[in-house]
Amino acid sequence: MWQHLVEVALLGTEKRLLDTTILPPSIKDCIGESAFDAEQSFLQTAALACYYTEAGKEPLKVEHAVNEEIILETLDTAPAVYKEIFGQIDGTNSRIKEKLLSLWLDALIERNLTVEPEGIVPLLSTGNSLSEVTKSKIVKVIGNKGNWLLQFQFDFRYNNSPGTDDTIWLEGTPAERREFLSKSLRNNAEHALSLLKSTWDQESLVSKRGYLDLLKEVLHPSAIQFALDLYTTEFAYRTKEKKTEKECRKVLSEILLSSTETELYQKSIEHLSSYFSFEKKKGLLGIVSKSQTDYLLPDEGDSAFWNAENMEQTYGFEVKNYDISRFGNISQYWLSCFIECIPLESWLNEQVATYPALITCFLANNRFNVNIQGKPHSVLFDSFIQSIITQRNGQMASALVPRIPVTAAIPMLQLLSKDEYEQFVQKNKLFSDYEVLANGPYNLNESWSESFSTYILSSIFDIAIQSNTINTNALGVVLAQYLNTNTAGLLQKINEKAAESNLYYLWNANIYEPVNSVLQIRKSIKNLKS
Repeated sequence: MWQHLVEVALLGTEKRLLDTTILPPSIKDCIGESAFDAEQSFLQTAALACYYTEAGKEPLKVEHAVNEEIILETLDTAPAVYKEIFGQIDGTNSRIKEKLLSLWLDALIERNLTVEPEGIVPLLSTGNSLSEVTKSKIVKVIGNKGNWLLQFQFDFRYNNSPGTDDTIWLEGTPAERREFLSKSLRNNAEHALSLLKSTWDQESLVSKRGYLDLLKEVLHPSAIQFALDLYTTEFAYRTKEKKTEKECRKVLSEILLSSTETELYQKSIEHLSSYFSFEKKKGLLGIVSKSQTDYLLPDEGDSAFWNAENMEQTYGFEVKNYDISRFGNISQYWLSCFIECIPLESWLNEQVATYPALITCFLANNRFNVNIQGKPHSVLFDSFIQSIITQRNGQMASALVPRIPVTAAIPMLQLLSKDEYEQFVQKNKLFSDYEVLANGPYNLNESWSESFSTYILSSIFDIAIQSNTINTNALGVVLAQYLNTNTAGLLQKINEKAAESNLYYLWNANIYEPVNSVLQIRKSIKNLKS
């Protein structure tokens, strides 16, 4: 076998010359006395042989019935003005394009219109790299012809295009299967779980770990029973187990702890709550001072709950390898693990009845502090942040954001109410902080309030025409995304005033021109709906 491969590889080279005696006469005549080198002669001969063998053959015939049904549209085609606006949208900054496109698609959907046939492919191309929400809107406006096209265009990654059916789970690459499962768990969790169960026994241990991470990320209720079955069977503690098996048990325990209905959660929260200590001051001191709630976490563990055997066997937590630069002892590490996965509201009780009280009990507690560069830092801070973001707990975010540095608060700003967010920005004078302005609680179709837009626009103008220290380019992008369209007149007035400044060229190029252009497009889209 190996010798055969070697001979095939050498075919057409100086070491393995062509045997022209076995070639058909017509090909030998065509080759003649070739002046080409061996490789070129081989390629020419191979090409001639291919044409020779294919010559005279009849084309393949379609064996199944041809679908000659004419594709008819049930919706009206959008007027030419829609095409004009789409052309304007397609030329905007990529970070603004999806917002404008989403608004434009909403106008089509509300009026039950489809794009013109020649606009289907450009629209599909534009939306190919955008979010699934925007893609689902595109599918609604490309009509029957566009959806028929998606069946045969492998370049387009839409929900009903090739590669998104169950075959990708059976035949796709590891990356494709992971992406498919992630989407399927969000769109149809029951079906995704049935696929996962059907191939579970054939999956590698590393792949299983990755799929469990996806189940934890999505946390669909239908995955709880599947996680429980694996937790009590395949990944139950054994004296001799692989590191990845222990990691899988940890992920499964985190999934079970996230559900208040599971036995593991109920037993765990009962133990965890028992370590709260409520100290009420006596006498006159109790009248003039607040009572203090503490969490008496044992430093070295105990026989009841905080011990290595329980943490490893029940939860899959590490018992040796943890970040000693972050945690004062291993019990603090275990507590941080519980905080990240148990619902935050589960920590509230008669002793700690509110989220501000919970913050005081844990994050303002000296027993959980370490010194970093001479300043106290709570070892539980990162876990609370992660928990708030994962659980999307807006109440806890509202309680914590005003008490922490702005840079740490940015990931939680999307969980605030719009009023809370706007007040936070104004109170802290963050009108020129691009990261803060770009991460507010607004979806693609929403804008800032008119009063907040006026405040931001006026404040940015005051500093932009006096100093070039702010990033006007980045601010122009975020203003175009969220500025209220009712402030277009104010923008025009400010621009006229800015013409007197030495830094007008920066203001005009980075803020006025791009923002005004987008505001006009948004107003045009708004007029389509009226």
